[in-house]
Amino acid sequence: MAGARHALLSLPTGCRRPGSPGERGWVGLVDDGGEPVLLARADSAPDRATGRGSMPARADVPGPDGERLVLTGTLTRVPGSVETVLADIHSARPSALAVVPDDDPTSLVALRLTVTDVRLGVLPAGSRRVGEWAAVQDAEPIGLDTYALAEPDLIAAYAPELVIHLNQAHGDLLRAVAINAAPGTLDVAGAYVSALDRTGLTLWRVVPSGAEPVRVPFSAPLAEPRRLGAELRRLLRQAPGNPR
Repeated sequence: MAGARHALLSLPTGCRRPGSPGERGWVGLVDDGGEPVLLARADSAPDRATGRGSMPARADVPGPDGERLVLTGTLTRVPGSVETVLADIHSARPSALAVVPDDDPTSLVALRLTVTDVRLGVLPAGSRRVGEWAAVQDAEPIGLDTYALAEPDLIAAYAPELVIHLNQAHGDLLRAVAINAAPGTLDVAGAYVSALDRTGLTLWRVVPSGAEPVRVPFSAPLAEPRRLGAELRRLLRQAPGNPR
């Protein structure tokens, strides 16, 4: 859930306006401790689905390897403005990721999917994943206690965004870290991150003989993305020419 980039929301019947051929509108998703918080247009189909306890909604969240998390529950409105809701979530979970459209946020409401059933589907053995919504085997039920106690790997969840940010905004820092990570030459034209996980970075550094990979371990596994900045500053202090 924490690393999801897309999800499929299935709503109870009767949520569309009578006579309407279809609706378009912005919907965002925030992982709030395993329960999705949806940011949707006021009076949109998701908003009208709130309170239909006898007709649950469903969110299908695809995983990176073709697995699918299937969450079923009831949609309810979260009291307060979207700004207040997001501030509360961010205060409790600083690594929560939320993207809000540029237009007027007052047109949005926050909806919570109170999860009552959790299932996990996996790809059949030997099958090939096709697209984001690969066919999975029958989803196995997961106990609500087990699901509630699960903790996500937030570094893996946000690694794609972190890698893009490092490569676009911190090229000089990466070059200095790459020089220090594999001593032997200061003639490094540049470096970029190819992979990031809890234990370290994988860099490619460009030297006169070509490009070569360098593994840069962290001093300790990162628990959440905010620790990455402090770890990079430590690595930078260790680079040649910088005070230790």
